[in-house]
Amino acid sequence: MESKGWTIKGGEENPQFNYMGGEIDNDWRQGVCAVLENNIGEEITIIVDPESESQNRLIVHQETSKSGMIEKKVQEQMQVIQEQMRDLGYEIGESRSGVASIPQMGSADRLGQAHATEQIRQQIQH
Repeated sequence: MESKGWTIKGGEENPQFNYMGGEIDNDWRQGVCAVLENNIGEEITIIVDPESESQNRLIVHQETSKSGMIEKKVQEQMQVIQEQMRDLGYEIGESRSGVASIPQMGSADRLGQAHATEQIRQQIQH
């Protein structure tokens, strides 16, 4: 995503990427997450969620309340981000959009806390 203008939030001092929280904090069996930002301060959270032994689900989230953008604008931007990821060779499945706030999404530390994975899965199911 770097070639598309996105970098890991926090820089070298506090990079915002981590293993997701499962039964324990930073449980490597639960996948990984990263909070990215672009040069105009927009942020997205990407989670690689293992669905099975051979299949991962890619979750891309932008917190609407934090960005201050209206839902339609977020949907448009998410389509652009998904196209950028497809251009990079990632398989992107069906997209769903919603205005639900998911506070854990803005911080790799919070996403790495125990049980964060199941909480996120429940929130994105709705």
